[in-house]
Amino acid sequence: MFADQLLWWGMSNSRPKDYRAPTWSWASVDGFVNLAFIRPNTKYHIEIDEVRVTPVSSVHDTGCISDGYFRARGLLIRDKLVNYQRDSDFPFLAGKDEDTNMVVRLDTPVNQCREKLIVLPILTNSNGPGHEDYWFHALLLQERAMSPNGFYTRIGYASVENSYVKNKIGLDHPQNLSKLKFPGNHVGSSSESNKSNQNGEGVDFSIKLDESLYLEGSPGSFMVY
Repeated sequence: MFADQLLWWGMSNSRPKDYRAPTWSWASVDGFVNLAFIRPNTKYHIEIDEVRVTPVSSVHDTGCISDGYFRARGLLIRDKLVNYQRDSDFPFLAGKDEDTNMVVRLDTPVNQCREKLIVLPILTNSNGPGHEDYWFHALLLQERAMSPNGFYTRIGYASVENSYVKNKIGLDHPQNLSKLKFPGNHVGSSSESNKSNQNGEGVDFSIKLDESLYLEGSPGSFMVY
């Protein structure tokens, strides 16, 4: 599904100077890319409402594109990049504590990224009951230049241990992200295995969203270009 295809990272952390693809697409970076391994029993923490790309040519719709975005609903978490060593290509997120493990992969050199960023949890997966994956996969976003609230571009990918979620928003496990309610939405999960949650069953909590991070008049919704 589309959400799975968002989870990649480049080997060279370099983007071309000229526009080639939306920042969420692996085609937007130079060099080889790795795709995250998506195991069974996936819990999705995002709902995709719309995906659109604009081809340069109205005749060849599979050729070059001039623009593209996806609109979604999910949890956006404020954080900052921390670089312990100058010019290091392996930064961390400030929200982690000493015992939290994480892997951060940026699409561009760290010195080209702004310090403040947004963490967007995409999914958590496991090998079944009793074999939970205590890591979740996320996109790293920054506010899109010259745009209103709720407009973002991708700057990287992160795989983060569940203690990060507990420290930042008080949830005891990233799987619980799949139970969050969003305005105009059933819950924050789009997994076939979560149909009971999509129907509103078993959802026993919600959290207060930071409305300044979302599209005006549509809390919970945002766009990534």
